[in-house]
Amino acid sequence: KYKLGASHPNLEVEVRGTPEVNLGFGNAVVDDVFFVHGYDLRGFVVAQGNPIVGVHIFLYSDDVVDVYCPQGPGNGPGQRTALCHAISDAEGKFVFKSLPCGVYELLPYYKGENTIFDVSPSSMVVPIEHHHVKVSQKFQVTGFSIGGRVIDDLGIGVESAQILVDGQLKTITDSQGYYKLDQ
Repeated sequence: KYKLGASHPNLEVEVRGTPEVNLGFGNAVVDDVFFVHGYDLRGFVVAQGNPIVGVHIFLYSDDVVDVYCPQGPGNGPGQRTALCHAISDAEGKFVFKSLPCGVYELLPYYKGENTIFDVSPSSMVVPIEHHHVKVSQKFQVTGFSIGGRVIDDLGIGVESAQILVDGQLKTITDSQGYYKLDQ
């Protein structure tokens, strides 16, 4: 009578069923007892080589329909619903844990109260096979878009106000006084 075990230095191995086998004379086939839930996907977000905290990375896939995601899918940009999202930490690192094998798309999104930052590349396709993946290309924050509102002393939006940057006309406010400067 033998008790089987399985381990890996970087993977969680789950035991389902009994890992014991009775071996008589001859070979034996063991049922599927050891399972790896998935693999980690890691990457970084930087700006001019410095780590950026607070960038949301949304995870999509056309061939994987469900992933382990305790933090939830988040509210990503656009119409598609993300499988999961991660947020870059103080070291600029983001991690998705226990992803099944498949092809994933990573979409970065970085937004402040009135500012949307430009991140390059705007998306990235990453295949995961039977190992952890560290994305070699870092997401780079390359610029930002900013918006605001011009109001009068009564708090009413001012239409057609000119917004100048370094003395040059960049945009004009809309009928409610809102403007947006891209990149």
